[in-house]
Amino acid sequence: MSPFFYGEWTDAARRHAESDGAQRNAEGTAAFWAGLPDPAEGNRALGAVEAPVRVVVGELDLAPGPATGRRIADLFGDGRCVVQKGAGHFPWVDDPALFAALVTEALTS
Repeated sequence: MSPFFYGEWTDAARRHAESDGAQRNAEGTAAFWAGLPDPAEGNRALGAVEAPVRVVVGELDLAPGPATGRRIADLFGDGRCVVQKGAGHFPWVDDPALFAALVTEALTS
């Protein structure tokens, strides 16, 4: 399945995929899933965030994908979804320069 997480299956994507196991934290994952709030409560809390929030998602990402990225951004008072063209789930691997430019733009706008 690894190739489906990237915009292109390049050498950089292969190296990133090979490092997947080292990037996982089973204890942290278990704690995340154990502590999820009630969805309505979580949505209210996100809506109360006053800071601008930018959700960057790859155009080709299967999950969350652009549509879900937009729904996530809409939960915030000042939320905006930024879609990186040609990128999958790891946009910083697919095009690091474009990802950096999108994040820089989001942080300065």
